Amino acid sequence: MMKLTLIRHAQSMGNSTGNYSHLQADALSATGREQARDLAVHLEPESFDKIIVSPLARTLETAVPYLEMTDQHAEIWPETAEMRWQKTHEPRAGDWRREICSIDADLPERFTFFENRKMKPAATPPESHEEQRCRLYIAKERVLNLQRQGYASVLFISHGIFVRELICALLDLPGALSFPTENCASHQLLYDEKEGWRVIFLNRLLAPASPVNQVGDKSE
Repeated sequence: MMKLTLIRHAQSMGNSTGNYSHLQADALSATGREQARDLAVHLEPESFDKIIVSPLARTLETAVPYLEMTDQHAEIWPETAEMRWQKTHEPRAGDWRREICSIDADLPERFTFFENRKMKPAATPPESHEEQRCRLYIAKERVLNLQRQGYASVLFISHGIFVRELICALLDLPGALSFPTENCASHQLLYDEKEGWRVIFLNRLLAPASPVNQVGDKSE
């Protein structure tokens, strides 16, 4: 059995202004930094076998207070950077374009890249939806591998659309399932051998959210 907790990053500067940033290096706003601290307090009683984060700054900054509070490290999965919203599911590409990624020197040394792959999706020219879905299904298979390896509890901090699409992929839903994900809200799935994946809850608030954090299909 594996419990998968998926959390959208805290409020970024782009969220606070409505300037959706997608793959930009978007830092947390003052509200976001407060949310990240609140999130750490909410998560502190939990126990995770593995913590996974996106390579983008807003997810790293969201994770730092919890990692420092509990003296843990997180693994960066390059494939889990944000996706652009797409109404229909396109066939996935065979590969995705990358660019070099480094961790801001101001961040604590709490992160390692998966297999030392220091990369993130290339920002220009814009990714195709097929490339994005390639990344998504690589992440899905990697989550399934964690389940096969016996991980009991995994924390996954990423982005609104990516988290939603990963949930849909794990549940093998034929079309896009639309549901909101506020900053620092969590979703939880449980896997067991008899029932497969099932939803425990969606969009549960772990930290106070301001009105600008309400998201629809353009979250990032």
